[in-house]
Amino acid sequence: MALNVNYSLRVNGGNGLGTGVSLLMGPLQLFLLADYIPMQYATVHMEGDEFLMFPNQKELSLKLGLNLIFGRHGHRNKPSLTL
Repeated sequence: MALNVNYSLRVNGGNGLGTGVSLLMGPLQLFLLADYIPMQYATVHMEGDEFLMFPNQKELSLKLGLNLIFGRHGHRNKPSLTL
């Protein structure tokens, strides 16, 4: 299991926190990444059927994926390249 946390600073604003987690299960690697996680919470305002919790949040990016890993350990007795 691997964890990743990052923070991006942008010149014109839009700073954001990102995080990721990956699980290695034999030849499969599953991962979940999130970017632009809100850093500042606001009071929840109920207006009719709509509420606003993150007033400055413009987007949230989530990615879920699967990698297939072949030859992870390689061939120790044979070189990868022959010239």
